[in-house]
Amino acid sequence: MTNLGDDVLEGRLRETLRAVAATPIDPGQMPAILGPSQPHIGRHVMSVLVAAAIVVVFFVPLPHVSLFHSLVTPAKVTAPTRLPVVDLSATPAGWVAVADGDVQISVPPTWGVLYNSGCPTGSPPGEVLVNPVAQPCAPDWGPRNLVWLYLPATLRISYQHRRVINGLSVYGDLGNYFVPSLRLQVSLSGPFAQRILHTLTRSPHAVALASGPASSVPSSWHLVTFAGLGFSVPANWPIARSSGAAFGLGTPCATPGVAFPNNAASLLSYGVTLDTDTHFLPFPACGTETPLNQPPMDGVQVDSGSHVHFGVTPSFSAHCLKLHGLTACPATSPAYSILVVRVTVPGRSKPVYVSIGLAGNGMVARTILYSLRAAAATTTSTSVPNSRPWAQTPLLTEAGTAAPVQLPGTPYAYAVASLSDARSSSPERLVRIDLADGQVTDGPALVSGSFLLAIGQQIAVLSPAHDSAKKGPSGPETLHLVQESSMTLGRVVVVPALSLGYQTTLVNPALANHGLWYQVGSGHEVALVDTLTGSVLRSMRFPSTVMSVATSPDGRLIYVTFDGTDPRRAKPPMFAVVVEELDASSLKVLARQYIDGELTALATAVSGGVWVANSGGMQWSEFLYLSPKLSQVVRKPLFPFPSGTVPTLDGVVTQGDSAQVFGRSVFLVGSGGASCDDPSTGSFIAGAPFPELSGGGFESWDPFAAWHGLLYGARVTASGLSTEIVRIQPPKACRA
Repeated sequence: MTNLGDDVLEGRLRETLRAVAATPIDPGQMPAILGPSQPHIGRHVMSVLVAAAIVVVFFVPLPHVSLFHSLVTPAKVTAPTRLPVVDLSATPAGWVAVADGDVQISVPPTWGVLYNSGCPTGSPPGEVLVNPVAQPCAPDWGPRNLVWLYLPATLRISYQHRRVINGLSVYGDLGNYFVPSLRLQVSLSGPFAQRILHTLTRSPHAVALASGPASSVPSSWHLVTFAGLGFSVPANWPIARSSGAAFGLGTPCATPGVAFPNNAASLLSYGVTLDTDTHFLPFPACGTETPLNQPPMDGVQVDSGSHVHFGVTPSFSAHCLKLHGLTACPATSPAYSILVVRVTVPGRSKPVYVSIGLAGNGMVARTILYSLRAAAATTTSTSVPNSRPWAQTPLLTEAGTAAPVQLPGTPYAYAVASLSDARSSSPERLVRIDLADGQVTDGPALVSGSFLLAIGQQIAVLSPAHDSAKKGPSGPETLHLVQESSMTLGRVVVVPALSLGYQTTLVNPALANHGLWYQVGSGHEVALVDTLTGSVLRSMRFPSTVMSVATSPDGRLIYVTFDGTDPRRAKPPMFAVVVEELDASSLKVLARQYIDGELTALATAVSGGVWVANSGGMQWSEFLYLSPKLSQVVRKPLFPFPSGTVPTLDGVVTQGDSAQVFGRSVFLVGSGGASCDDPSTGSFIAGAPFPELSGGGFESWDPFAAWHGLLYGARVTASGLSTEIVRIQPPKACRA
């Protein structure tokens, strides 16, 4: 006789009753027992099933059908007094949970995880295949340790070799196991098989969506309102806002819908992102997808626009929740470590999508889910100084693409302006702007592709010898010093060609008297060039492409950023940059730091340290390191990797992807706003969001000068075809 566990018996009883309710039974007909296979069933078990069917046949027409409805209609099940429990002790220290539906296992952090894949990649030391597709794989293909997770559509009637693991009835042996109560089949091979099997437990997904009482919101949490709905989150979660729809939900360049990003071990949550999705963001530059192990992260992302692009098509349950005036339908797939909920908000024609991170014991996610409620269509804001956009006055509307530069200690700034005369062989000219009265003085014509920079107390123009629409810049790089009184160009000095692709680092160049540090050749080398003679005074090669170079105000230290990962890491991240501090005379490396998850990083030296601004893809953040030894003081991130409490303005994190020092403040500019901070401590002083454009995006500007408390910046016009110079009025507290 085959023995059935209680959970299996209950499951078979439910299926039998559903079939009976759906199919008429003629007098004397035996109800069918469902299942793909029909092993021998004990007489006692068969009697129970038949008796239950008889109860249904004879008593369903009666008014008292509570038993039938409690078994056949799960949406009306009486709420249990106890919720499912995630056994957190089942996950060994340092291991990462891998969830699929209502179940999770844990594996070492160096293992790869593939979703909806066919065959393993063979990546050592182990891999997990979650919901693999049917595909013939070569024998002995894959790592020594291999785990397959399935959620089969149908279950067998009986299972053998029962054991209890973390409160779950598990059946099977020889590497193939079943958990009928969670509809799970798991296959394991390799030395770690039994150890991983014993990490089996319920997932946060099971807790978040379980029937039962709603969790009470802790008094320390605060309410966030956006797109007509409100919800509560921990008070220390930062709030970021975006208008661009990302290509994929969750970690960039990984399987979408699995987990929110986590690129630093110190990050405890993804925070909150409020996205209007009015336009598509550029597609991220990703290499070949690797089987990333994506740790679960708490967090919330709300998408309210028409350009939502999850990178995967969610399937939503027909059984929706009624939450304080809202209709919330959870997704049945994907069902990993992000719960996507389609919310119908009163007064809105289109649904709002709320994505909630599933981590830990699931109670944070459950509390957020059940806190959803209808609210006024406003955006959250935090009380910070000067939360309205800073006033702007246009000065020049025909600026070219080169960044303007201020002559140190004077009210004069120089810019490259576009000529309106199409017949001119040189489409750009040098102009001088008097910051005191706004007067613009025309100067000589310039070769397209010219850059401006301040060397000591002079302005210099760095240009290619020639430029054409077909071939681009060509010939040797030439440098001219601008004669201030006459606005004419001085003698030509031929200098080594700078590395193409990172010319923008000359916006904030590293200077030492009449020397200029910049990238040369292929971009792996940094050279100090004598701007009076064009000769190279000293140089140094780096193992990868140099992104930026900056010198300390006293000229004694050099800061260089370039591509690279920490070789000490057993499993380095896909993207990372290196920050090095060097002695300017000997070029000896004094200190080194690694920043995970960054694509590009630009250094801005300040007295006593360096700010490193990431401006790659969608990952905007600011790091402040103090010298010597590059000890990290602060990290101020912008969507999507917030950490700690960061000031927000109308939902916009103001710290961002560039840093410029003016007066006694460092001005940090991101995609949605700007702030002024103490350059030595990173303490926030004041900030403001950028106005949002009707077509999507923000009307942002990059500062290049300051005079008598006013900022001057360059911003791209609404058409995106030209740049204009504007005067900006920051608050007095910014001390520009």
